[in-house]
Amino acid sequence: CCHARESSYLDKGCPGTDFKYHDFRDSDIRNFFKAVEEMANQDYFGVRLGKYIEVPISISNSKIIDYSTKFRTDFLDIFLLAKCKFLIGSNTGITDVAYLFRKPIVKTNMTQFFGEIPLAGEKDLFIPKKYWLKEERRNLSFREIFDSPVSRLLRSEQLEQAGIELIENTEEEMLDITVEMDKRLKGTWESTEEDEALQERFWSIIMESDMFVDPPVSRIGATFIRQNQYLLE
Repeated sequence: CCHARESSYLDKGCPGTDFKYHDFRDSDIRNFFKAVEEMANQDYFGVRLGKYIEVPISISNSKIIDYSTKFRTDFLDIFLLAKCKFLIGSNTGITDVAYLFRKPIVKTNMTQFFGEIPLAGEKDLFIPKKYWLKEERRNLSFREIFDSPVSRLLRSEQLEQAGIELIENTEEEMLDITVEMDKRLKGTWESTEEDEALQERFWSIIMESDMFVDPPVSRIGATFIRQNQYLLE
């Protein structure tokens, strides 16, 4: 299953209420396309979830179903998440249903570390949005994020006032972490010594902050952290 958070869900589901303060959590379903197509090549059927969606899937592949625009019901939303092999998603409510059924989750575009990482299971993988500091034209490191109030900002206007723009995961980053999940579930993923060392560095930075009492059990995407080691400085 695949799901991208879009502001249209709250805009149409709760008309008359301004939910723009949540927009920083949104993601573009088009960045999921490469990952979904690769999973179809691996003999999966891909099912796109969502209600009141903005962007339909424009992929001509009989194994990729834009269920959200054609067939969706509340019951089937629950049923599909209960039966899927894993979910590719983001920080939104439907991901919690997958948690309830103990389904492995590829959580992309993570923005709220302190609220989301503790929920993750040992099979879950995640990659965050990058925090672009506009005035200095650079990305904040993880240490800068975790050692400041930035990691706890929960409204779009707060991030704007802090001079921060959140940068979505690219389609290549989404593809890499989805392939990692597929291989881990099949038992074919090979982790290197460098991978384990980078994971340890990432979690040591988190545990040096006051965000968690116990170390989480999920993992940040291996390719993402290899390609962005400067975030560990």
